[in-house]
Amino acid sequence: MPSRYSQFQKEGLLRRRREVMVGTGRFSLSSVHHFHHTFRVLNRLSYPYSINNERGRTTLKPFLLLLFGCTIMVGWSCRTDDTADIAKIILGKEETILDEWGKGRTMVFPENSADEITYFDPSLQKRLNGKVEFTALLKPIEYKFSIVKYTMIDPNVQVYGDIAILTYNLIDYATNAEGVEQKSNWNVTEVYHRAKGDWCIVHSHWSFTKPEIRR
Repeated sequence: MPSRYSQFQKEGLLRRRREVMVGTGRFSLSSVHHFHHTFRVLNRLSYPYSINNERGRTTLKPFLLLLFGCTIMVGWSCRTDDTADIAKIILGKEETILDEWGKGRTMVFPENSADEITYFDPSLQKRLNGKVEFTALLKPIEYKFSIVKYTMIDPNVQVYGDIAILTYNLIDYATNAEGVEQKSNWNVTEVYHRAKGDWCIVHSHWSFTKPEIRR
């Protein structure tokens, strides 16, 4: 057994040098090498172990390879399901925020943001940092407008572990304090972070869609 243990060490089976990237639905070049290496090791490991039956000696190689393949596929499927579930959660939170914002309740954004949130919009000359500044920006306009309706266009959620990036276009139909209706087209990026089992916004970026550029 000591010699076989040394062989395992030599082959790198007991050392994980690379992480297989299946969570994002993509394989990296390093993961391809990892799979090739693992199959090669399984090839060697399966040879000494065999079953003697009436037809002769049968190796366990096919069984080991099938088991390895099934493990990878199950892991891939679980990660894919997790990504879909997270996307639903993020979209649900964002729609709830937009619904409340439409009623004029601007504090719904800070309430769903992390303390270290950063924020951009066209009214700012530079980045806003932290929930205190974010609250100070939005509190003076609370309940001074209403959104008649809005349309979220082509929302997309990209999930990377505990980070989820939501991007979409938004069309707002709003009325101001004087009752004047205004239509606004936005590009929106929201970066969510999962902490203590909940998702909150750590970065928010709003810009006008195809604004008129003065030359």
